[in-house]
Amino acid sequence: MKNFNPSDYLLLVIQDDTKNLKLLIHILEKIGYHVTFALSGSKAIKLLESVKPDLILLDLIMPEMSSLDVCKKIKANLNYEEIPIIFLSENQDVNFTIEAFESGAVDYITKPFNQSELLARVKTHLELQQARSQAIQASEFKTQFLATMSHEIRTPMNGVLGVTELLLNSDLDDRQFELVQTLKICGQNLLVIINDILDFSKLEAGEMSLDFSAFNLHAVIKDVIDLFSPESNSKGIKLNFHIGDNVPKQVQGDVTRLSQILSNLVNNAIKFTDSGEVSIDVEGYEEDYINLNQELITVFFSIKDTGIGISEEAQTRLFQPFVQVNEDNTSKYGGSGLGLAICKQLIQLMGGEIDFESKLGLGSHFWFRINFPIVNDDSPTNLSQDTLKEIIDFDYEFDCQIKILLVEDNPMIQTVIGGQLEIMGYEIYYANNGQECIDKLSQDEYDLVLMDCDLPVLDGYQATKIIREIEGDNRHTLIIGLTAYEKETVYQKCLEAGMDDYLSKLLSIEHFEMILKKWYKPQKNTNDNYTSNPLKSNLESSSNNLENNLEKKSLYSQVQINQPQSVKLLLAEDNKINQQVFTEQLKSLGYSVVCVSDGNECLEKLSEENYDLVFMDCGMPFLDGYDTTKFIRKREGNKSHTIIIGVTAYSMPGDREKCLVAGMDDYLSKPVLIEDLQNILEKWL
Repeated sequence: MKNFNPSDYLLLVIQDDTKNLKLLIHILEKIGYHVTFALSGSKAIKLLESVKPDLILLDLIMPEMSSLDVCKKIKANLNYEEIPIIFLSENQDVNFTIEAFESGAVDYITKPFNQSELLARVKTHLELQQARSQAIQASEFKTQFLATMSHEIRTPMNGVLGVTELLLNSDLDDRQFELVQTLKICGQNLLVIINDILDFSKLEAGEMSLDFSAFNLHAVIKDVIDLFSPESNSKGIKLNFHIGDNVPKQVQGDVTRLSQILSNLVNNAIKFTDSGEVSIDVEGYEEDYINLNQELITVFFSIKDTGIGISEEAQTRLFQPFVQVNEDNTSKYGGSGLGLAICKQLIQLMGGEIDFESKLGLGSHFWFRINFPIVNDDSPTNLSQDTLKEIIDFDYEFDCQIKILLVEDNPMIQTVIGGQLEIMGYEIYYANNGQECIDKLSQDEYDLVLMDCDLPVLDGYQATKIIREIEGDNRHTLIIGLTAYEKETVYQKCLEAGMDDYLSKLLSIEHFEMILKKWYKPQKNTNDNYTSNPLKSNLESSSNNLENNLEKKSLYSQVQINQPQSVKLLLAEDNKINQQVFTEQLKSLGYSVVCVSDGNECLEKLSEENYDLVFMDCGMPFLDGYDTTKFIRKREGNKSHTIIIGVTAYSMPGDREKCLVAGMDDYLSKPVLIEDLQNILEKWL
């Protein structure tokens, strides 16, 4: 903080007694303060319209308007609310003192006042105000720095990841594909570190805000399991999870930040565990319901591992930023040392708490709890089949009953997968091994068989080969392999055995939907009823493409490429590399695009011809995307409406709202992937 200099400050004295007024002015001006005055409260408020003092000295007894009312009125104005007010009073009554502070005063001095005390109190409050102003300026500078860094880092990352994605979808030999895929993984890891640094900085600056909405808590947990199951499988670690019956499905909160917390803790558990298991347990506690305007439940999340554990010394600094709990293992395990610090601050921001216990060499146990408002009206267990299908975004309706045979020896997995499919409205039957499956297929027809690959007595591969031999050319039952190992070699083994496709055992509605969409194409007969076996109708055309399913590129990406369309797209982007990336990404989706480099060029293009959709970079020079959009909306009026999608490299709170306020219809955050573009185009065109 800079040296205190009284001449840098203007003081306002509100005093109707001219004798006391002259004395105060003399004392204050003598040491260098600039002083102005008002003889009444109304005159003081009028004076504040033209000057803004750094501090106000307000006499208690004032004509026309009481000093308490004057103080309240000043504090009610946003332009003056931060000005410190000190009362001057002969009244030492405690009740008055309380009223003075409640009206907005920061201090009071009793008459007759001591000159040294007066000057000391004035100086103290001015220094506090100066420190506060500097802190606000520093916070604003930090916020601007974060926004700028976010933009500057994400802009080149958009080019790196975008070009990498394009290369992976091009014709590469095995070695080239492996190298480019490594490049993509490194780029994604770098982006994770960048996001961690930005998140931590936003939390430290108080700029992190939560986005509350209703979401399916069970789906979030299962998505995290799906995300990390390949890594746990590759390490030979068993990944267990359990969701208690008392955990509601529909709650309200920030789903993105909850996923971030769970992902970080589960990732750490797997990363620091070389053998054994990682268990995720989620429970709800009804006794902690709080009867407010909305019913709350405390949800307890537990992540336990059998990993390397944490020493007692390292435990004391576990949640400190940029700290590795074991410096010797930093090179082995990597990481920025920010994950747990971010988790703790996010959980506290949500009103929860986190704790842990650990023993070196035996493993660690992290747990946290958060209170969630319950969304009672949307509980999935009470949904009709039609409503559930709408939620999971099926593009078609099931007007026929599909019979599914689930071949699985583990009773828990039978319950989990079977329960999910029953909720979706399917008719589920069970077999405990390959031989039982063959026996059931000999007695009845099934539209779909979900075949666990690792079965006792007769495994899924052998059972499938026998089924295909029995069926010959006369029949083809759709068989989807279920495996805990999502690897290309496993996929090939499934297809070689005669299976049509495969799914992870950690089945989610979304994954099953993708498979069903791939194999199920309803066809109507003359009576407008679906065929008795709708899955079978798609097998012949699909069987010719099974060899193509072995290609690495189809394994790498699920993106569905559109056919070339007559859609006119305009891209406003000043970065030439990003122009090239966007152009190639859109080209891979079947679209062509016209590129301009700034807002003025964008306005000129739109004045020359109409475009169906505009991708508008928000951070362009000369005329940025926000102002360009405002000009477009003003020019269009109510006569037309061009779809404008904001593209921003910023990741600060309020960026989305800023796009919408400017008149944009939606926005994308860099780096932008092909799937992001496809989703936004399907949404708006």
